[in-house]
Amino acid sequence: MAFLLDTNAWIVYLKTVQSPIRSRLEKLTPADVLLCSVVKPELLHGAQKYANRERRLGILAETFAPFSSLPFDDPAG
Repeated sequence: MAFLLDTNAWIVYLKTVQSPIRSRLEKLTPADVLLCSVVKPELLHGAQKYANRERRLGILAETFAPFSSLPFDDPAG
């Protein structure tokens, strides 16, 4: 079974070393975790808003690297 985390879950993963989300993801293979093409830009936008922009963007790039990203192609209306 694959897991698709929302933006808030990724923020907890990134900010909280002892989080249950991090513990769970560390037990899974990268194939078991999916990113969403909507969540990625939300996290990137957040990283650009605060201090240490380059460091934060680097952390996100490293975090995203092993996971596949699902495209957003749901037609509106």
